[in-house]
Amino acid sequence: MMAQPRVRISSARGCGQAIPPYRIKFLDRQESPACHTISIASRRLKFLGPHHALQPSSNAVAHGTARVPELWYSLAAGCNVTTTFSRQACHLLVALCQESNVHGREVGGILVGYHRTAADLESCNHTLLVTDIFPIDPLDSSSDHIAFGERAWRQTEQAIQSRYALEGKFKLGWYHTHPTQGIFFSVHDHAAHGLFKARHQFALVVDPKSMDAGLFHWHGNHSGTTVAGPIRFSLRSDRS
Repeated sequence: MMAQPRVRISSARGCGQAIPPYRIKFLDRQESPACHTISIASRRLKFLGPHHALQPSSNAVAHGTARVPELWYSLAAGCNVTTTFSRQACHLLVALCQESNVHGREVGGILVGYHRTAADLESCNHTLLVTDIFPIDPLDSSSDHIAFGERAWRQTEQAIQSRYALEGKFKLGWYHTHPTQGIFFSVHDHAAHGLFKARHQFALVVDPKSMDAGLFHWHGNHSGTTVAGPIRFSLRSDRS
């Protein structure tokens, strides 16, 4: 059995010593240095959920003029992730996802930023900082599906490599909106997430009406087999 998820809203800037399976806080944060990624092959997908629904409490502490979400979660025993969304990334996601409210169709793209790994014999901790959003023009989309196509993925990979590699940034995951369905991971989402094979890479599903997001991530000792989530949070700094 997986441990019951918990939420903590904190004004502390550092990470605590004990890392529970799930935790969210809001803070101002500078960009972290780049690091090498880890690539792990994907296998058959299995879904755990929706039993990790988290919502920040109403007493979140603001730092300066805005808050940004920082999430902790466990991929497996001894393997944890800290994922932070920069203020700029949150603003870009809100602006891009707002398009779904105009035309009623799903939109999506790639989440780019820094990745740092600290590993020893007993644990492996990933630190992710999402700084940039790379939207993709879909091959086809409607209110309940989106398809990018192989050519779009290939062109996006090349564009990200040429644009962000020199900055030490990597592809951290992907995002798409659910204009009418709420936050959940569909069978088609599972198939698309199979393209993001590194253990730390995640998917973000956004409800464009509320601008609430749900993070879905790999889970389990055998990477690439199970997707867990959602870990819920708001993209808007004026909301708790």
